[in-house]
Amino acid sequence: MFALVRTRAGLQWDPAFPKPKLKAGQVLLKVQGAAVNPVDYKVGKALLGPVVGLDVSGIVEEVASDVKELSIGDEVFGRASGSLAEFAAADAKKLARKPTTMSWADAAAFPTAYLTSLQVLRDVAKMQRQDKLLVIGASGGCGIAALQLAKALGAGEVVAICSGANKELCTSAGADRVVDYKTDLASNSLQDIFGPAYFDVIYDCATNSGGGENYKAMGLAVLKQGSIMVAINGFAMDWIISLLCGGGRSHMLHLTKADGNPADLAYIASANLKPVLHQGFDGLQMTEQNVLNGFELLKSRRTRGKIVFTVQAQAQA
Repeated sequence: MFALVRTRAGLQWDPAFPKPKLKAGQVLLKVQGAAVNPVDYKVGKALLGPVVGLDVSGIVEEVASDVKELSIGDEVFGRASGSLAEFAAADAKKLARKPTTMSWADAAAFPTAYLTSLQVLRDVAKMQRQDKLLVIGASGGCGIAALQLAKALGAGEVVAICSGANKELCTSAGADRVVDYKTDLASNSLQDIFGPAYFDVIYDCATNSGGGENYKAMGLAVLKQGSIMVAINGFAMDWIISLLCGGGRSHMLHLTKADGNPADLAYIASANLKPVLHQGFDGLQMTEQNVLNGFELLKSRRTRGKIVFTVQAQAQA
């Protein structure tokens, strides 16, 4: 089978990679769609395996003997080990059935970004109805997911930080107000704009995302006492503190929990959400050159939504 694999020289396309063998609790998917995430190139083979890709939509091809919740032929989406391939093995507990009205590309765009943002807002920050939420880096995959989920969860006011070019995108996704980091924050701080202690929840999708950005201090200055700022990227010391000290602080980092999430995937699928796919990479055929080009775009940090590939360009539900 074809697959994008991790090597010492970087990500490389292998046209004849072995088909994965199932372990207990797994199913084999005939991949129909796959999305990419920064973790795909930032984390190595030792942690994520030889084949690249986590987000997947596909058709169940084989089922391990102990799997009872899924059957051959089921159309599913979720997280898999190595989704940028013709076939991928996935734990059954990391998958949910794909609604028949959902395209393969949309289904592949949901898992990591929407699970991460749902966990941050609902479980970590414990956002309440009518809370004021600030999303930093709002035009990327996790940022767009947060804007949409915040409205579904009943946030009172949602403020997005992005470039002015993405204002309309973020407003259409649910932002009540947009702060342009290039102009609004050029000579003002967030505290100048909103005053101190304004937000109940701050979700930081931008700090240390590739260009050395750091919004921690600026965000904490507008956070209400007793509230929390959650980031999905950070510097080494921030990760050490978060992993060792856990919760109970005004700032922490979050790692997506992928196990046992069929219910969360089902909620995302039923919440009438529409993922934003980057124009031109919104179901582009999964070929060597297209996938490598997609990663170059991802590394540029200039994406608008999710980069998604389908095994066949016309492969839509």
